[in-house]
Amino acid sequence: MAKPKRTFSADVGQKSTGTAGPDQIEYDLDNLFAALDPADTFKDGSPGGIQTENIRAGAATDTIIGTRTVDQALAGDAHTGTLTQLLSWLAKHIKAVKGTANWYDAAASSIAGIWAKFNAATGHKHTGAADDAPQIGADGLADGAATDAKVGSRTVDQAQAPVGNTGTLTQLFSWLANRVKAITGATNWYDTPATSLANAKAHMDAAAPHSGHETPAGAQAKVDAHANRTDNPHGTTAAQTGALVSIKGVSNPGGNVDLVAGTGITITPDTTNKRVTITATGEALPAPHAGSHAVGGTDVLTPDAIGAETPAGAQAKADAVQANLTAHLAETVITANKTINVPADYPTIQAALDSLKKAWIPRDVTVTIQVAAGTYSHTSPIIVDHPQGLHIKIIGATPVTTTITGAGTITGSAGNWGVPILVQSTSGIAAGDYVIVRDTTGTGDHYAFRGIWKVISVDSATQITVQNTHRASAFPTATLSGGTVVVLKTVLKFVGCRGIVVAPNSALGLLGAVAVVGDGSTNEGILVGRLPSDLGVPGPAFILLGGNVGINGFGSNGIWVGYGGTVFAGSSTASGNGQNGFLADTGGFIWAISSTASGNGQNGFLAANGSSIVADSSTASGNGANGFWATNGSSIAAGSSTASGNTNSDYYAWLESSIYVYGYTGAPIFSPAVNTVGNANAIIST
Repeated sequence: MAKPKRTFSADVGQKSTGTAGPDQIEYDLDNLFAALDPADTFKDGSPGGIQTENIRAGAATDTIIGTRTVDQALAGDAHTGTLTQLLSWLAKHIKAVKGTANWYDAAASSIAGIWAKFNAATGHKHTGAADDAPQIGADGLADGAATDAKVGSRTVDQAQAPVGNTGTLTQLFSWLANRVKAITGATNWYDTPATSLANAKAHMDAAAPHSGHETPAGAQAKVDAHANRTDNPHGTTAAQTGALVSIKGVSNPGGNVDLVAGTGITITPDTTNKRVTITATGEALPAPHAGSHAVGGTDVLTPDAIGAETPAGAQAKADAVQANLTAHLAETVITANKTINVPADYPTIQAALDSLKKAWIPRDVTVTIQVAAGTYSHTSPIIVDHPQGLHIKIIGATPVTTTITGAGTITGSAGNWGVPILVQSTSGIAAGDYVIVRDTTGTGDHYAFRGIWKVISVDSATQITVQNTHRASAFPTATLSGGTVVVLKTVLKFVGCRGIVVAPNSALGLLGAVAVVGDGSTNEGILVGRLPSDLGVPGPAFILLGGNVGINGFGSNGIWVGYGGTVFAGSSTASGNGQNGFLADTGGFIWAISSTASGNGQNGFLAANGSSIVADSSTASGNGANGFWATNGSSIAAGSSTASGNTNSDYYAWLESSIYVYGYTGAPIFSPAVNTVGNANAIIST
């Protein structure tokens, strides 16, 4: 009675007796409760509880059944058992079939795979390779198993000469055939020989056919007798042997023809070297005969005859000298403004500079090296050392400019931030480009966005993400509402070397619209006044940077100048360098108004050892030490400047140095305090 039915039945107004009474209701309830209790019984005496017919198909889900633990060692195999028993017995037999430690371990092979190994068509061939059975040795073959059919045919190569007593069957057959062929002297080893060795030996031993043959001694005596004859037994002539017949028609077969020296002539015989030397002594002079060589004479001498120059030849040579002179002047004196295109005219900037080595550039002439858009990789620095380098410009492709509208959510960590920047348009911007972010507006420390940064990705038509190296452990809280993004389309990449080097006593008239990028190795991006090959011989040098120049990623300094050198770097940017953004050292001078030094490992602007920097209206943000640092008798003019988020101090003066900060922005950190002498007689004044 697994499915009890209601038996109670009553209508309205009917008496509550019998099947319509409370006893029938009790009967139905007892059956209902018995269906829920396996220990109870139904009213008809059948066992209580939920039976198979009470369970809906699919109701026994994994959750209802629950998990089971398989015991792969369980004994008592049978066709009938609990779910756990059946699973355990199956696992035990799977483990036994596979031969693994556990039933669920990966099998070394499947039954189908094993069958394939023994299949006549695809099975193992005993090659010795993995899974292909070991090779069969001699012990594995029965006597007589290598029948002619199993050994197969071989092709003999009678051209193979023997090289030893050991070889393959084919080699040994070939060597034997080669020797047979050599012995018989026949074309092929299998050809019928002209005779046998036995027949040849019998012929050699027979006396009859060899009687009367010449002996070696007899042959030699006849040769000697013939050689000693002097009567020309063969009648050989001089013509037949190529011998001299006569001298000037004088013939004396078998005798001499004498040479007699005339006046002014000596004859010297040389028996050792088999020659005769005839020499004119000059003692006999010719009679006067100049007239015979003059025009109209019998033996006219022409200029060609005596190697003299003709008028036409002389003119041709003069014309050639003039042409060479003109070409030389064209190469060495540049008389008008000139543009050299890289890579169209020369593959590299250095090659373009080298083409000017011997050229003189007057003061009213400019040579422009125009570098097309692209990334140019270098493993050695660009050396600028032309005496008239002040009249040379190196200019990259026209940058792409767009306006900032906001910023996205910033991710990352100190020195490696992913900063999304919203712009009006990302047209012309690609991942891998370098962009200058400048003139930002907003709230909070929006100056942290400023710098030259690599574009990590172009996220949409209005958003890019850049790699910002702000050194703080948390990126400053700020909103970004405006500013400018300048995309530098010409990138000069330097790997394991310095970037652009202006040699001592040299200059570069302009560097513009380029990103100068390092690989993190300890080098400077722009070095002014020293040569890498001879750092011990410095000298004053000069470079002018245009407004759109950025230096990023060098392990040392972005810009270094010293020893009386000067860098004019208005509106330039140095970010993400391992040490300093701008460094004036040992009497160097940097003019860097409206420039930015951000995210550098140490200082933004550093003037050291009697040097000076003018950085009015400039920004130093997120550097690993100080924003502006003057030390060892140096000075920095930083009026109307901004310094924020630098790890140590924003403005730091030390050891008889000074920083002028009139009109500074925000609430920076000063050391010493403003208008107070401290730090070894240093001062920061307003």
